[in-house]
Amino acid sequence: MCSSDLDGTDTITAEVPPEELVSAPPSLNAALNQANEASAAAAMPVFPNVDLEVLEETQAKMDITKFVVLSQARSGSTWLVSMLNSHPNVLASGEYLSSWAGPHVDGDGLVCKPQERLAKLDNINDWKQCSEWNFADKRKWVEAAKTGPVAMGFKWFNQHGGWDLDWARHQENCPTDGCQTCKEPSDFSSWIHDKNVKLILLERSASLPHFISEMKQHALDTNRCTDSECADRVAKQKIRVDLAQMHRWFNYTTDYWDMMKDFARRSSLERQFFTYDEMCDRPQEIANDLFRFLRLEPWRVNTSHTSQTLKTGGRSEERRVGKECRSRW
Repeated sequence: MCSSDLDGTDTITAEVPPEELVSAPPSLNAALNQANEASAAAAMPVFPNVDLEVLEETQAKMDITKFVVLSQARSGSTWLVSMLNSHPNVLASGEYLSSWAGPHVDGDGLVCKPQERLAKLDNINDWKQCSEWNFADKRKWVEAAKTGPVAMGFKWFNQHGGWDLDWARHQENCPTDGCQTCKEPSDFSSWIHDKNVKLILLERSASLPHFISEMKQHALDTNRCTDSECADRVAKQKIRVDLAQMHRWFNYTTDYWDMMKDFARRSSLERQFFTYDEMCDRPQEIANDLFRFLRLEPWRVNTSHTSQTLKTGGRSEERRVGKECRSRW
């Protein structure tokens, strides 16, 4: 405000707000947060990408939460696992019980013996690196387990390991990949219950974009793009849609999610349901909800659907992995 001195000259005075009311502008706060995160990341030890043996007595003291992501192909589960794995206290694998589970189970002869493969999860020394995490990430996870809770889990789609939610209808013509047997999944449900496994259900409802995405995957033989150029090229590709096939797919997908939700409710009281659209709209919020569900502290994750953060011995590097959430696929 203005005031007048005795000599007639004007001076300007201002009321200074209390110190606790003074805050940095948003842009400065963002810069400071980034600087703090960068300092924290730099302070984290870098672990060699070499496996290590963990003694049984050390494993017995670990506070490990097991979880399973229940989902379906082309529903955002790879993106979700990537976000979960950005937390140093999480090790999330891909389709662990499937016949294409990856190098951490290749050659174990247990493709059609899911209970035996699940038993390997009880011993950390049996966990082998995979496309979702490497031995350096595992060492960092083991280090975190010495001082607090940690979580580990994998994705499961219907029919992985021969367990089929619609097993009775499929007895004469079993579509299960690799095993050619469709078994009632009560053993899987019992394992979830007995091991206090938490369930995360990621649903992508039947929709035209979902249908087109799945049809392009099969027609163009592309599982997922690793750069934006690939994503743009696939998005421009045209495919022929059979209306009768689309109608069958819509009915199948609707039934699929009904069976998956029923299975989750019967198998565990600790479960979290959300949709692909919700994850697209608020990925960081969803990630933090899941971390709290897994008894972990919230953690800032890479929420971009066009890049995947790969953990490499305490450092993060990004690579392009395909389309945006609301793509033209």
